[in-house]
Amino acid sequence: MAMSMTGYGRCKEINKGFDITVEIKAVNHRYFDTNIRTPRSFGFLEEVLRKYLLKKVNRGKLDVFVHMNNVEDGDKSITLNKKVLENYLNVFKEMETEYGLVYDVSATKMSRFSDIFETDYKEYAADEVFEALEPILEKAVSDFLDMRRKEGERLIADMVARVEKLKEYTDEIDKLMPESLKEYENKLKERMEEYIGSASFDQSRLMTEVAIFSDKIATFEETTRLRSHFVEFADLIKKDQPIGKKLDFIVQEMNREINTICSKCQNIAISKIGIDVKSEIEAIREQVQNIE
Repeated sequence: MAMSMTGYGRCKEINKGFDITVEIKAVNHRYFDTNIRTPRSFGFLEEVLRKYLLKKVNRGKLDVFVHMNNVEDGDKSITLNKKVLENYLNVFKEMETEYGLVYDVSATKMSRFSDIFETDYKEYAADEVFEALEPILEKAVSDFLDMRRKEGERLIADMVARVEKLKEYTDEIDKLMPESLKEYENKLKERMEEYIGSASFDQSRLMTEVAIFSDKIATFEETTRLRSHFVEFADLIKKDQPIGKKLDFIVQEMNREINTICSKCQNIAISKIGIDVKSEIEAIREQVQNIE
């Protein structure tokens, strides 16, 4: 079943001493693209996550957010940089002596100067972290893919309904084409009678002209190809694989055929149908852009 490229998935659990949240968002994109954010101490996960997601997703722009912290031991320790602190204190005393400023220092006020603190992040083995992360990641991805699948079903249902309309329009064009040819034949007769008057004119010449024009404006070849594209479309949406790019190509071919039909036809009714067909094809094309 076709899948949409838009989706969302999230999972939050505590596993192996880690409080873990995985959030995945995605929108349509021509290729596979990821933006992965992890805690500073788990930066090594980015490439692992990218490879993992590439096995699950073919196309789309993914934003992945991973929040992890050790609820048992803590992920980081903070120490005081005494040299930097002493430099601050010396400067403050100098300001008091030379400029008469109040030497008003407290631990709370000094904490505003972040450079007096040093943060050491606990190091973890990559295997240990991913072992804790993987089951939560799997649930988030499963949720994400499920949403993509449901959205894909809705998109396909909409496109199928539109293709059914295209089939009806195509049948109407075929029905109107003989009438269009007959209209031309009658107009040609009228013109010849107008110029020649009561004198008889060459019927064989008339039929030759009609045959030549019929060949120019006949659209049966184009409608036949349109129907073949409808069949390809129906076959493709049944496949359990990424089909977005192939669908896009089929829709382009549909559009090419209707453009040819509109350029050929001399019948107002067919021209109006052509406009409706183009409108439906454009709507399908927009939907296809969201299919993986």
